[in-house]
This record gives sequence, structure tokens and C-alpha cells, in this order.
Amino acid sequence: MERSKKLLSNSLILLFGTILIKGLNFFMAPLFTRWVPIEDYGTFDLLITYSALLIPLLALGIHHAIFRFLLDNESKDEISAINTSAIITNIIGIIIYAIFVIILSIFFKSITNYIIQLTILILTQTFQNYIYMFVRGLKKIKLYTIMNIICTISILAFVFCFVKIFNMGLNGMIFGYSMGYFTAGLIGAIATHNFKYFSFKKFNKAKTKKMIAYAIPMIPNSIAWWIVNISDRVIVSTILGATANAILAVAHKIPNLCVALSDVFQTAWVENASEAIKDKDWNDYFSKMLNVISQFCISIAIIIVTTNFFLYDFLFTQDYASGRYLIPLFAFAIIFNVLSQTLGSVFVAEYNSKRQGITMLESGVINIIIHLLLIKFIGIYASAVSTIIAYIFLFTVRYKDSKKKYKIKIDKNTIILAIFLLVCIVFSYLNIQIINIILLIISIVFCIIMNKQIIKIIIKKIMKTS
Repeated sequence: MERSKKLLSNSLILLFGTILIKGLNFFMAPLFTRWVPIEDYGTFDLLITYSALLIPLLALGIHHAIFRFLLDNESKDEISAINTSAIITNIIGIIIYAIFVIILSIFFKSITNYIIQLTILILTQTFQNYIYMFVRGLKKIKLYTIMNIICTISILAFVFCFVKIFNMGLNGMIFGYSMGYFTAGLIGAIATHNFKYFSFKKFNKAKTKKMIAYAIPMIPNSIAWWIVNISDRVIVSTILGATANAILAVAHKIPNLCVALSDVFQTAWVENASEAIKDKDWNDYFSKMLNVISQFCISIAIIIVTTNFFLYDFLFTQDYASGRYLIPLFAFAIIFNVLSQTLGSVFVAEYNSKRQGITMLESGVINIIIHLLLIKFIGIYASAVSTIIAYIFLFTVRYKDSKKKYKIKIDKNTIILAIFLLVCIVFSYLNIQIINIILLIISIVFCIIMNKQIIKIIIKKIMKTS
């Protein structure tokens, strides 16, 4: 019971931050698409995509190790040893990257401008990710939430300044996001006195080797995550152009609300699972949490699908109109993404980063192959189809792996919600206003009923704290 209370308490803190952040992001995305030309927005999204691929390679994925090792170590000496190893590894990675960039710039001068922009994004995000994982490893969930809020507000303020006031276009987007990342990271570093935990005297070769041994298998996982989640942007941009990529990027915005809200549970769940996995009643607890997270996520997906044709035209201009037909498909794919993450958290708890990476890499390869095979026939829709198939594969493999060790039971309510989601998706493509309204009303009532236990607990928790 104590575990559930701790998970809920952490989740509520994250939920508050997520609602605020995503509320701001809801306004940010439509504003940004209006402030910059569609091709610039597509190019910016592509640079973000490349940075997401390169960041894990920069420091051998050491940020994963920071988080996991700090969870089991609370003494100052251990924290210093872990932090020192992480910082030194990051610095070495940055130096190697700088040498690579200089050599590349000498031989390919035509791409120097984009390399500089990409490097700014990579360096600031690397700093932010490192501090984020340090804060999470120390179990400072409130600070982690505050940092996310600061990051979002900072990005909005800086992008407004650089793009809207100074009319810097693409460069303004790059600088705005980079300053937001850096600001959030700096706040976190100051709040945790991070650099006080750095000392060359505390550098431990054995600890560093152990951390790197854990982190290296996570690199294929990070690459595979990139392949499954955002490599589609590279394929679409290369074959269909920057405009098509901008449409695809915007189409991801609304379904990603589902991921963002489920991440509220996921962030707390990883820590919770790492502590509870050795308990005698782990099987029942694991099944319960898997169903709770599933039902919550599916409920959000249902709301997204039933409000899609109302929201999309309101939020985005006609330049992006075709993207609304992708949203129901991505919403369906995201369910399997969230379930796969929940199952993957057990690999983290078991220190089994290798298996987590392999399963993700397999699904990534499937995603690319299917996308490349279909894109010439169904265009941008190939991205959605390949993503659905890749996530279903990932969920199936991880579910089978987990079933071999643990007794997992899928609740009937989870299955009912999943079927209702499919019904909503089918009717959403008919785009009949009266049916859309009826489905929206039914879905809200249905989702409240299915999640009534969570809602009651949340209300009680809020009433106690107020």
C-alpha cells in the first residue's frame, strides 16, 4: 500500500507540472507554426531529430547510468563518485564530438551553418539531460517538475524574443530552445549543488567502468528509440521534403499529449519498480500498475481521437490541414508505445539494459523497413503504419519476456477501453459532426467511469493537501 501511495504522490506532483507544461505547449506549437515559414519549421524539427540521435552517442549513454546508480546510492561519497564519473565521461564525449565537427567543417564547408546550429542544440540538451537524470536519481520529483516548467516557459519567452521581436526565423527557434534547455539545467544544477559532488579525488575507475558497462547497452536502445519514434522525420524529409516533415511533426503534437501524461506515471513508476521488484507480491503489483497506466493512457487517446477534428483546425493553419488524418493512427500507435515503456521499466529495475536495447533495436529496424517499402505508395501515411506495426511488435516481445518471469494479468476494463478506442478511430474518419459530438460525450463519461478509482484517489489527495 505504501508503494502505491508513493507512486501516486510522485505522479500527482508530475501531473501538475505536466498539465501546466502541455498547456503551454498547446499554445506554443500553433504560435511557432505561424511565426516561421512551414519549411523552416520542418528544418528545425529535423535538426531536433538529429540531436536526439547524437546526444546518447556523445557520452556513451551515461545519463541512463546516473539515474539508475543514484537510485541505489544515497551517501555523499557514492553520489560524488557517480557524478564525477558522469561529468568526466560527458567532457570526453564533447571533446571527441568537437574534433569530429572541426574535421567535418573543413571538408564540407557548405554544411557549416547547420553544424553550428545542431551543435548548440546538442550541447545544451546534453547539459539539461545530465542534470535531469541527476535530479531524478536523487528522487527530487518536485524539483524535476519545476525544472520542466521553467524549461517550457523559458523556451516560449526566448523564442518569442528571437523569432517574433527580432525576426530571426530558424536561428531564433534554435537559440530559443537552446536557451530554454540551458536555463532549466542551470536551475537544477544550482538547486542540487551538483558541482559540489564533483571531485577528481572521488573519481573511481571501477565505478566508471561499471556505469559505462550498464550504459553502453542503452546506446542501441537510444538509437532504436530514435529509429522508432523520430527516424520517420528523416525519411519523410528526404523523400517528400521539408514541408511534408513539418506536417508530420505537427501531427505528432496532439497524440504526444498521451505520451506526456503517461510519462507522469512512467517517471514515478521506474523508481517505484526498482524498489518493489524484490517484494513478494510483485506479480500482483506489477499487473495492477500495468493496467492502471494502460487504462489511463487509452482514455486520454480516446479523448484525443474524439476531439481531433474540432481541435486541429482551431490550432493549426490550413498549411498543416492534411496532418489531422494522421492523428487517430498515431494515437493508436502510442498506446503500444506506453505499454512497451511500462514493461521496459522492469528491465531497468533488473539492470537488464541489454535486453531493453535489443528489443527496441529490433522494432526500430522493422519500422524503417516498412516505412521505406510503403512511402512511395501511401506517402506520409507510411510513417503512421510503420510506427503502429513497430510498437505492436515491441509490446508483444516485451510482454512475452515479462510473462516468462512474472504473472501478468490484463484487466477486462483495459480490453474494453481498447476496443472502444478502435470504434472511435473508425468513426473519426467518417467526420460526421453529430456522430463526433455523441462520441465525445460518450467517451468522456466512459473514461471517467473506467478511471473512477484514480480520480477518487486524486481528489482525496488534493483535498488533504489544500
